[in-house]
Amino acid sequence: MPDASLLEKQYQDAHTERDRVMLLLHTLPGLVEAYHPQAAHWVDVALESSKQVGLLAEHAELLRLNGVLCLYRGQNMQAYQHMLEALQYARDLQLNTLQAEVYRWLGNACTGMGHFHEALSWFEEGLSHTSAHALTVQHVRIQAGMCWLYRHNNEPAQTIENARQVTQYACQNGLHGELAFVYANVLEAHLDLYEQEPHPCHLESAEVALESFRRVMQQNPSERLKRFELYLLTKLTLARKDLEAAEKYIQDLLERLGEKSQDTLYGDAHLDLVVVRGLQGRWSEALHHLSLSRQNFEQARARYGVMLTLRQEADLLEKKGDFQAALTAFKRYHQAFESQERQRAREKSQMLGIKLQVEEIHHELLQLRTLSRQLEEQNAALHQKTHTLAQEALIDTLTGLPNRRAFNDRFARMIRDMQQQPGPLGVVVLDIDHFKQVNDRYSHETGDRVLTVVGGLLEQHCRGQDFVARWGGEEFVVLLPGLDERTCHQVCERLRRTIEDHDWAPYTPGKSVTVSVGFAVGHSDLETLFREADHQLYTAKHAGRNTVRPDRTD
Repeated sequence: MPDASLLEKQYQDAHTERDRVMLLLHTLPGLVEAYHPQAAHWVDVALESSKQVGLLAEHAELLRLNGVLCLYRGQNMQAYQHMLEALQYARDLQLNTLQAEVYRWLGNACTGMGHFHEALSWFEEGLSHTSAHALTVQHVRIQAGMCWLYRHNNEPAQTIENARQVTQYACQNGLHGELAFVYANVLEAHLDLYEQEPHPCHLESAEVALESFRRVMQQNPSERLKRFELYLLTKLTLARKDLEAAEKYIQDLLERLGEKSQDTLYGDAHLDLVVVRGLQGRWSEALHHLSLSRQNFEQARARYGVMLTLRQEADLLEKKGDFQAALTAFKRYHQAFESQERQRAREKSQMLGIKLQVEEIHHELLQLRTLSRQLEEQNAALHQKTHTLAQEALIDTLTGLPNRRAFNDRFARMIRDMQQQPGPLGVVVLDIDHFKQVNDRYSHETGDRVLTVVGGLLEQHCRGQDFVARWGGEEFVVLLPGLDERTCHQVCERLRRTIEDHDWAPYTPGKSVTVSVGFAVGHSDLETLFREADHQLYTAKHAGRNTVRPDRTD
């Protein structure tokens, strides 16, 4: 059995809500199967968390586990509701394996309530689904559920025939390990036939089924199978009227179950003790065990078991010779039977209501998911638009170069980087000479083309780590990290010559385009460096333009 205290610590240590859900999803099947007292608490926690973080596939599996837990408690209607919710999720999310498992448990829930037609319908739908999706394991499990259905509906011959088919299918697909409870139902079906017609062949067939059950149990010796083996041994020895052996098996089973267990095997064990004590003529003890059995079935809400104890009580009192009490017991049995039929009618109406309610909830869920997707798409579009606008706010629309704002941002980052890795930074300011004449003589459109070409030439002839931007008008700026003053001058001179030597004839026939360049190198803030570079640009213009200042040719 999983350690619940360790689970609590692991849950608290998990970093995120998603991690907690996945932890519980990994641990809960063992807790549910062991019918652990903390299983219901952790299922509720996991269901709430999975819904909050949007883990829909995991939420669907947790709904199924909750349904299984309810079935183990005898809460068949609650199990039916949880399974229907899980089925809607599984269908919507195309979780084929989970969908097949849910069909199986829906059939089991309906069988437990005595709604055999509905159970058969769910099982058949499940078999159709598993065949379509080649889910062999689930196919076998659903067929095993049908065996239990026929056995529960007192159809031993049909139980045996169905078991033959599922056994053949399982062995062909290497799934013999899934057949434990199929063999258990076969054993009880043969004992039912033996009760109808006490022929030794039925007991022999029951013993063969027991050996088959044991072979499966050896492959997977779970506690539940060990308990069920004792239950089956009890049934077989009672059929042989070996009361001493039967009582030993019953006591072993009760010891394994523990006092006041909620497992219905506890009620079955006391019911078998009723048979033993009745055959021994120990009527008071038989009635005591009958009372314990009924209490267990009532707590587990196992309606079939309760009805069995009522009928057994009437038979027991009749054998004892207390006919008045037997008559009263028979009346209680018939009243309970009529009440059960009315309850079944109410349950059918309730099941239909649950189905409609789940479909409405699922429809609302689909609408919410559609709305959520639309909002996500709108949010993504808005994010993209915001990103585009932000990019546009940093880009000069004419030249495609970064603008003044982008230049300021990049300069601030370069200064921060230089504080970690000290080094000089060159700031270069370039201005197109006589640009107004270009606009006036050739047109503003030609002026725009000249700006674009100059920007492209600057970007093309700078290093990858350099940064070129349009400052405004006919001015451009360049950041040159890591260069001393002499090297910076060489770069500026190369840029100046590149622009001067470019073929401008297609744009400004008869006129060459040149630039004046000013630069400054240092470790100062942007304002100081830029002011110095701008001053050097002013000097270059007054020195006749098409030159670089300061002059570092020496």
